[in-house]
Amino acid sequence: MNKVNEIIKKGKELSQNNFTLGGSGNLSIRDNKYLYITKSGIRLGDLKQEDIIYLPVNEENFHSKRRGKGANPSIEGLLHIKTYEKTKAKSIIHSHPIFTSIISKNLNKLEISKDGYPIIGNKRIPIIESLEPGSKKLATKVSENLTQKNAVIVRDHGTFVKEESLEKAFKINEKIEELSKKYYLRLFL
Repeated sequence: MNKVNEIIKKGKELSQNNFTLGGSGNLSIRDNKYLYITKSGIRLGDLKQEDIIYLPVNEENFHSKRRGKGANPSIEGLLHIKTYEKTKAKSIIHSHPIFTSIISKNLNKLEISKDGYPIIGNKRIPIIESLEPGSKKLATKVSENLTQKNAVIVRDHGTFVKEESLEKAFKINEKIEELSKKYYLRLFL
């Protein structure tokens, strides 16, 4: 499957699983010194080929593209670029899963259960303070965390997961939301 079709497929899966609402969330795949990334503000469940933007993995080109004519790459594109520059990641998913967003308000980390560890590969996922979406501060803070972990949760915002494939990133995203839901439900049972 080509990279554009892979992004379209995962976008639909994220939407079907309620990990994104409206035009929230974004995905990218690294292709050597370039990346394929979703367009800004697009519904991931409705992605078409023209909604995927191909651009060099560097900050200057990202800012030029955001100021230029035509489709804008995702507002979080700088975060994707900084993560690709600092890690060996091949794919990034940013989603807004409901339970993960809710529990992030009161935690500094999400402890990973034994059944989650083989999928996630970390014993805990850091939860960092909320910063302005698309800001250089958010891009720096998340990309720094992603040099040590394959996922980070931004308080009251969502998750960022980097992996070697969108499929693996999706499975991690899915497990984080499952664990967040269990944590939330335990509070009331």
